[in-house]
Amino acid sequence: MDLLAEDAYKLPSELWTDTDQEVLPDEIIAAYLHNNKITSKLKKSIIHAYHAPAMEMYIVHKHKLMDYDLTHINWNGIQSYMTKLKMNQRSIFLKYIHG
Repeated sequence: MDLLAEDAYKLPSELWTDTDQEVLPDEIIAAYLHNNKITSKLKKSIIHAYHAPAMEMYIVHKHKLMDYDLTHINWNGIQSYMTKLKMNQRSIFLKYIHG
């Protein structure tokens, strides 16, 4: 599967996913955040966009992280793991992370 992903990046950039998506005729209206069209989970996307900068600053300050650290944390992996946990397990997991 990784080989297929690598091959996809070798294609001309015009064939990659277009982030500048138009409002389709049947859509009537579309929501955009940071120039990206939201196609699913509208509420979650808006909440994330609103709270993410403050949360990032809190985490950076609390754990004394540098820009390098933030870019090398597997955020998608953490999110994927947390979505599989029950609510009480999720809170315990977060307590382990944040001390």
